[in-house]
Amino acid sequence: DELARILAAASPGDWVAKLDDLSILDIVLPEATALHGVSQSPPHIWDVFDHTTHVINHAHDLVAWISGDDTALAVSSLPWVADSIEQTLGRWRAELAALLAQGAGAQLRTHGQMLAWAALSHDWGKPATARFDHDDEKPDRWHFFGHPDVGADMAYEALRRLRFNEAEARRVSLIVRHHMRPLLLAVTGLPSRRATHRFYRDLGDAGVDVALLSLADMQGTYGSTLTPDDWQPVLDTVASLLDSYFDARDQVIAPPALINGHELMAALDLPGGRHIGQLLEAIAEAQAGGDVRTREQALVLAGQLSAQQRAAALQG
Repeated sequence: DELARILAAASPGDWVAKLDDLSILDIVLPEATALHGVSQSPPHIWDVFDHTTHVINHAHDLVAWISGDDTALAVSSLPWVADSIEQTLGRWRAELAALLAQGAGAQLRTHGQMLAWAALSHDWGKPATARFDHDDEKPDRWHFFGHPDVGADMAYEALRRLRFNEAEARRVSLIVRHHMRPLLLAVTGLPSRRATHRFYRDLGDAGVDVALLSLADMQGTYGSTLTPDDWQPVLDTVASLLDSYFDARDQVIAPPALINGHELMAALDLPGGRHIGQLLEAIAEAQAGGDVRTREQALVLAGQLSAQQRAAALQG
C-alpha cells in the first residue's frame, strides 16, 4: 500500500529513485533495481532504470491531465509535446477519464493507478534479454529481443507477491506484454482497420492503457532530444487507436455479428470445435477491414478458410 501511494503521488518516478537511494527499493522490488546500469542504444539517452523513472513521471502526468488537472502535462513534458497531447487527445478526455477511473479488481484500484505499475514494470525484462551486437559495418547496438514477454511474466509474479489481486496482476502483465505495439505500428504509418481490430481483440480496454503508455515511453526515451518527426507518428497512431475505440467501435473493434456459430456449422456442414471460433473471428476481422459486409460474404469467406484448414490437415 505504501508503494502504491508513492506511485499515485506527484513525480512518482522521483520517489522511486529516492527509495532506491535509501536501499529500500531492492527489498520490495528487486526487479526494479536490476535495471541499474543496463545500457541502451540511441535514441535512448538514459539507462533502463533512469528511463523507467522518467516514463513513470510522464505516465502519471498524462493520467493527471486526463483526470482534470490542466497543468499536469507541463510538469514533465516539453511545452510543444504537452500542447500536442492536449490538442490531439482533448476530444476524448472525458471518455479517457471515465475509463481510467474504473476498477481493475475487487480492491477497486483504478485502471489509472494500475497504469503506473505498468510504467514501473514495462522494461523489467531487459536485463535478462540484453545482447550487445558488434558489427563492423553498422553502429554497435544493444538489443532486448523478447523483453516484453519476459517482463510481463515478472510483473505478474511481482504483483501477486505484493498481494495485488489476480485481475490487477493480469492487467499489468497484459499491458507490459504488448507495450511495444503502438510504437511498432507507428513505423509503417497509421494502423489499418484490421490491425486495430487485432490490437483490441488481444487487449480489450487495456489497449487504451497501452496506447497511453506508449506516449510516456517515447518521452522517457528521447527526453529533451525528442523532435516532432519522432513524436508525431506515435501520437497519430495513438489517436487512430483511440478514435477506433471511442468513435468507431461498432465498425472496427466489435462489428455486429453477421452469423453465429450454430448457423455457420449448419450452413457449411461443419462439426463443432475451436475452429468455429477461429472462423467467426476471421469474419469479424474481415468486417473490420471492410471486406465482408453481408451474411453471404461471411459464408463465402468461412467456406474458403474451412477448405484451407482441411487441406492443411491432410498435408500435415
